[in-house]
Amino acid sequence: MELLDPKSRVGKGTFTHSSGSGFVSFELTPPLPRDRLLVLPPPCPPNPVDAYLSRLAPSSSRTMRKLLSRIAILICPHLNVSTVRWHLLRYPDTLEIRRRLLETYAPATCRLAMSALRGVLRDAWRLGQLSREEFERAIDFPAVRGTHKRRHPLIDPHRIHNIYQARERRIRSLKEIIDEYLVGYRLRNRAPRFAIYTLGYVARLLGTGLAADIDTDAVLTYQEDRWLEGAAPKSINEEVRFLLKLLGDPGEIIRAQLREKM
Repeated sequence: MELLDPKSRVGKGTFTHSSGSGFVSFELTPPLPRDRLLVLPPPCPPNPVDAYLSRLAPSSSRTMRKLLSRIAILICPHLNVSTVRWHLLRYPDTLEIRRRLLETYAPATCRLAMSALRGVLRDAWRLGQLSREEFERAIDFPAVRGTHKRRHPLIDPHRIHNIYQARERRIRSLKEIIDEYLVGYRLRNRAPRFAIYTLGYVARLLGTGLAADIDTDAVLTYQEDRWLEGAAPKSINEEVRFLLKLLGDPGEIIRAQLREKM
């Protein structure tokens, strides 16, 4: 067999060579014109959610993605973080999202979710998908304040023996009770670091509220908030165990109610 001779081209894209049995021809696919090589499909518009989450730590990124998924469902049950057109949200939309979040979740969760929404809108502005004025107006929603709403009175006359002692304890904030508990805990235990570390999370999320406001719903909301922050289930259980122990008899009632819901 002889080597292919470029001078033996027969027609466009056809070459021939000789072999022992005669001449054989075959077709070659012609190269694409240079102009066609330069024409590329238009790129997909960048997603501000991906841009926002890429700057966060892995644990924070997972938490914020879950919150943004909940916002997407509040906007429309059929949407997700990838299909929501975030750059089209305006002030009335973000205000409505805030209202719906407050109807469903605890204030701490709402604050975190609105912070994630603010970050996504900021990246949409950085990507040029909305103007600076539109961005500033969209994030000008009121801050989420407060902890948990009071669901029952301060005093239950059917369960107390000393009305003044009971009232004095129940109107104190949970952080004051935690601080008092840790003072005695340090005296009884040589290594109080675990209790201090564990109750620190409880004080951060629930410390500003009154002990009277802690009920089953508040504990469930606390567990959900800690799970969204990326805490391990074992750590959350230890924190709830300390919390219920601090509450005394009301804590035992809450423990029984939690077992019934499991």
